[in-house]
Amino acid sequence: MMLVFDHQQRDDFAALVRAQELDERLAADEASRLATAWLTDLPARWPADLLGRAVGCKLAGYNADLHAWTIRVQRATRAASRFLREAKGVDFRLDDMRLGEYFMLAWARSRGLSVRLACPAAPMLEGLLERHPPQCLREGHETFEFDMGNVLEHAGRGRDLPDRLGTLFVATMETYLNPMIPVMRELLARGQRVALLAPDAGTHWPASRDVPLPVERLRFDDLMTRRDAMEIRAQEKQVQAWLERTEETLATRFTSAGVDLWPLVAPDVHEVARLYLPMASWLIDAGRRLAQDHGVGTLVCARLRRCAESALASGVQKGGGRCLVIPHGHVGQSPTRRFIDGPYAWADRVCTWGDEQRRQILDKREGVRPERVVVTGNPGWDTLTPPIDRPALRRSVCGVMGLDPTRGSLFVYATQADGFSQAAQVVRTLLETPGTQVVLKVHPREERTPYDALVRGCRRAVVVHGNEPRLHDLLAAADAVLTFHSTTNIESLLLGTPVISVALGELAGVDRLIELERWGLPLATDAKALHAFVRACDADPVAFRLSLGEAMANAAQDIAGGSGASARIATMIVGGTRVAEAA
Repeated sequence: MMLVFDHQQRDDFAALVRAQELDERLAADEASRLATAWLTDLPARWPADLLGRAVGCKLAGYNADLHAWTIRVQRATRAASRFLREAKGVDFRLDDMRLGEYFMLAWARSRGLSVRLACPAAPMLEGLLERHPPQCLREGHETFEFDMGNVLEHAGRGRDLPDRLGTLFVATMETYLNPMIPVMRELLARGQRVALLAPDAGTHWPASRDVPLPVERLRFDDLMTRRDAMEIRAQEKQVQAWLERTEETLATRFTSAGVDLWPLVAPDVHEVARLYLPMASWLIDAGRRLAQDHGVGTLVCARLRRCAESALASGVQKGGGRCLVIPHGHVGQSPTRRFIDGPYAWADRVCTWGDEQRRQILDKREGVRPERVVVTGNPGWDTLTPPIDRPALRRSVCGVMGLDPTRGSLFVYATQADGFSQAAQVVRTLLETPGTQVVLKVHPREERTPYDALVRGCRRAVVVHGNEPRLHDLLAAADAVLTFHSTTNIESLLLGTPVISVALGELAGVDRLIELERWGLPLATDAKALHAFVRACDADPVAFRLSLGEAMANAAQDIAGGSGASARIATMIVGGTRVAEAA
């Protein structure tokens, strides 16, 4: 029989979709496949495997969000298989189409079921696309990881590169510098040559002020010759022609569970192909030249999810050098984090904070060879110890922020974009206790405006965005730090400050990357529990800290791995042989 799909069926089907369990690994694997399979159609002169490394995470994540599409497809098609179990076809009586319904009808057609529409398909699809625009057309979308237009404009005008650069650190985001700078200092102290490659915007990063002066600072236009620029312009035209020539074939590469995703993702795939394939090709060759012509033996980065780091690392390895990864943040084990963390299997060495993080990376089961994942500690935490005079530090920090150091307890809430949904509730709960003072420490990648709105008119709460006061001084001065999963949780423990993990509402079911409650530290999953922890800390901050002392010490030791990381990594860089050759 034909199933008549009207408003009642719409509600029933939507409820069934929401009820479906998600196979996270299956969705991530499918996103990985879609993100790279289309590259096999490239002309033979293009290095499809290395380009796949460079743009795979971009397509699966930020630039096309294929991972989100595969999650939606999986839930909708599983629901469709149940919803249409007895049906011979679908008589779709509605004049508009929701996303899940598009997936359901596509799945039905792929299974040979008859589909009859009451309205023409084209206007319904057009309305669907208006409600779900591609990533490249959304407000705030960042087309490039750095100002590629400026790099092309200044091609051939960069300074001549030294014959021997030594160890090259690559950072396309400010937070990537945190674990790198101490290693730079250690290498310089050993008489080694050190270089840092960062975007032009990197000169304005507060963290860049801490980069040692002897470090050779490079910009991306220093790598761009006039010949490179001409080649990129030519490749952009070649890619555009290839896209037009192979449009029908490409469309078939973006089918998942019988669902044609091409109408939804085509603009994003076109943008990545047209802009990133030539850029990645240039960076791969630039990396090779850096290794062969300018003595780069080791490229150090924090992640391999972005095109710049990944392509340069592939090029350096191609030229005989090696890639070393120093993670700047927590590592997630959930497959849903695959395209946020980026791959580790391509690195010659991964320097983990401790046994816990090493286990997390290996347990991801993504092809990482165990001998390449080593415990070194986090260089950015080498010097973190509890303050000698916490009251004096409190006075100094509060003076910078305009708070009263003698009034009540000081709580710091370290924010992240994926935890914003709970921010208002956290602030309300903290301020319910009379006399408490609250600092919202905004993540560098977030805008401060939404947080300003949360505390506007409140004299007991301030927003800090930037490096004044310095982060570690702020954390050490606090009576407690609250966060969803920011790395400030471990930094706070090392500084002797209690940490309250907060996961309210739907966030209670989201991967927090590190579960500090395993060591006996407080976790609040509702406002009542959070209020109790805040009251306990405010009543006697010293007693609260002492009551958690053993849990704090054990968690810090297991996760952070102790000090001396900079020296260990520097020794590895100076004396190590390439893993691929030694294996």
